[in-house]
Amino acid sequence: MNKNYSKFGQKFTRYSGITQLMDDLGKANHSDNENIIMLGGGNPALIPEAHDIFVSELKALIDNNEVDQMLGRYDGPQGSEVFIQVLVKMLNDHYGWNLDEGNIAITNGSQSSFFSLFNLFAGEMPDDSKKKVLLPIAPEYIGYADQGLSANMFVSVKPKIHELERQQFKYQIDFDQLEQTLKQEDIGVICISRPTNPTGNVITDDELAKLDSIAQANNIPLIVDNAYGQPFPGAIYTDVSLSWNTNTILCMSLSKLGLPGLRAGIVIANHHTIEAISRMNGILVLAPNSVGPSLLTRMIKDKELIPLANNVIKPYYQAKADIAVKLFNEIFANSNAKLHKLEGAFFMWIWFPELEITSEELYQQLKAKGYTYILGARIKNTSDALAQRIMELNLSTDGAMASLEQEEGERLIITFSDSRAKKDRHNRQKGLARLEKRVRSGKLSKEHINTRGYNKYLRLSNEVKVEIDYRKFEADGAWDGLKGYTTNATLPCKTVVENYANLWHIEKAFRMSKSDLQIRPIYHYTKRRIEAHISISFVAYTLYKELERLLYKYHAPFSIASATDLAKTMYQLEITLPDSKQTEKILLNMDEEQKMLLQIIHNEFG
Repeated sequence: MNKNYSKFGQKFTRYSGITQLMDDLGKANHSDNENIIMLGGGNPALIPEAHDIFVSELKALIDNNEVDQMLGRYDGPQGSEVFIQVLVKMLNDHYGWNLDEGNIAITNGSQSSFFSLFNLFAGEMPDDSKKKVLLPIAPEYIGYADQGLSANMFVSVKPKIHELERQQFKYQIDFDQLEQTLKQEDIGVICISRPTNPTGNVITDDELAKLDSIAQANNIPLIVDNAYGQPFPGAIYTDVSLSWNTNTILCMSLSKLGLPGLRAGIVIANHHTIEAISRMNGILVLAPNSVGPSLLTRMIKDKELIPLANNVIKPYYQAKADIAVKLFNEIFANSNAKLHKLEGAFFMWIWFPELEITSEELYQQLKAKGYTYILGARIKNTSDALAQRIMELNLSTDGAMASLEQEEGERLIITFSDSRAKKDRHNRQKGLARLEKRVRSGKLSKEHINTRGYNKYLRLSNEVKVEIDYRKFEADGAWDGLKGYTTNATLPCKTVVENYANLWHIEKAFRMSKSDLQIRPIYHYTKRRIEAHISISFVAYTLYKELERLLYKYHAPFSIASATDLAKTMYQLEITLPDSKQTEKILLNMDEEQKMLLQIIHNEFG
C-alpha cells in the first residue's frame, strides 16, 4: 500500500474481497482455456434464447438509426427520461404502485447505487456522530463490506438456523438480536438482499414487513437489494411478493437478465433520495450509462420483458437449482453436510457442521511433502516467549503486518485489522456478559474452570467460589485485531496474506475429489480394489470434463447434467438379419436436444 495515498486511497486500493472475486471472474471469463468451468460469483448465464433477443434488439437500434442517443449523447444525471417513463408505467401497472418520474434514478450498476446510498445515510454525520449500516442477516453480499468511506461502518446480525428435512436448512432473521443491535448501535440505514447472494435465501413477506415496520419506527430507510428478484430477472423460486413505500429504497439491476456488461442499476425511492442520487451521479460519473436503458426501453414499453423473465430466465435457473439439489442429495447422502434451501438467485450454499480434516492435519501432510504452505496460525495459543515477541511488535494501524522468523525456515506473519479488532472486542464482551450471567446464577462449579471458550476467564476464589478473572479478560484485549499466518514461503508478507485469502481454491479441490470424482465413500479394504475404484472414478471424471468442454465449445443450450440425463434415454437397436447375417444398428427417435448431443459427439469422435 502506498503510504503517500490519502486514507480514502489506502482504503480503496486494498485488495478487497469483491475486487478479488471480480478479478478472478474476469480472468476466467476472458481465458482461452476451454476447461474452465464457471461456477459462481453471481455472473449470470448466457441463456441462448434471451441472448438472441437482446442481440436482435441491438441490431434493430442500429438498423433504425436509433443509436445516436445511446452512444453519442449524455443522459441527464438521473438517467434516460424515456426509460424511466416506461419503467414507471410498467411497475405501476404490474404492482399497483403510485410512482412518478421523480421516484426512479439510473446508476452505473447496483454496486454504484450501494456506494452512494450507504455513504448518504451512514458514516460521519454533520453533528459528528457516526452512523452505521445494519445488515439484518448474515452471510450477506461480499460487495457491501468495502463500500463505506468511514471505518467500521457496517454491523450485522447472525441468523437463526431453521433445520429442514433432507439435510436442508434456512436462515431466518433473529429479530430479538436485531432490536438489541438497534439499541446498542447508531444505525443510519438498514440493508438486506432478497434473494441473498451468496446463500440463495429469500426472506419471507412477513420478515420484510417486520423490517419495514422497524425501519419506520426508528426513522431510518430500508434498502432492499432486489438484483435477483421480481419482476426481472425473477429468479425467485418461492412464493413472495414485491412491495414498496416511500421509506423503502428498492435497488434493481439489468445485469442478472444476462447483461452484466451494460452496468445499469435502478434505484426506486422517495423524491428526496432520488434527487440526492442524481446529484451524486453528476459529481461521480457525470451521467449514467445509456446503453442498457436504450436496449430495453422498447421491450418494457411493449410488455415483453416480464414474460421473458417469467418464461425463459426464471425456468432456466430454477432447473439449475433442481439439478443442484439432486446432486447434493446424491453426493452428500451419507454425510452431515446441509444445503441451504434454494429459494432464489444463482447460488448453492452448503454448511459443513464438522470438517473431516483439520488445518493442523493438512499442515503436517503438506509439510511432510515439502510443499510451500500458508496456514492460519493460532497465535494466542502459543508459548509465552513467542507471545511476548508478538506483543512487542505493537501493531495497531489498520493493515499493518510484520514477520517473525521461526524454526526450520518457517515465518510467522502477524497482521492487524481495525475491523477484526472491533469484532474480537465485540465477541469477548458477549462472552463476558454470558459468563457474568452464569456466575450470578450460582450454578458454576470448579468443574467449569477450563480452557474451553470463554471459560478461560473463570477462576476459583477462596476455594469455594467461582468468579471471573477480569485481569485476564482485559489482558486478552491486547490480541484484538491480530491474526497470524505460518509459512515456509519466502514471499513478501502482503503476498502471503493475499494467497491465504485464496484458500477457497484448495478447499474446492478437496470438494471435487469427494464429489465429482466420487472417490469417497470407499467401501473397499484391499489396496488393489481401492486403486481400481480411484482409477475408474478418475476415468469417469475425465470423460465428464471432456463432454463438458465440448458442450461449451459448441454452445450447447443444456448443461452437462442435462446431457447425462439425455444420454440415459437415447436407445439403439441392434438387428441381425436372418439370411445375410448382417447386423444393423438403428437409433430410436430422439428429440432435438438429443440429436444435437449426438452430433457433437460424432463431430469430435466420428
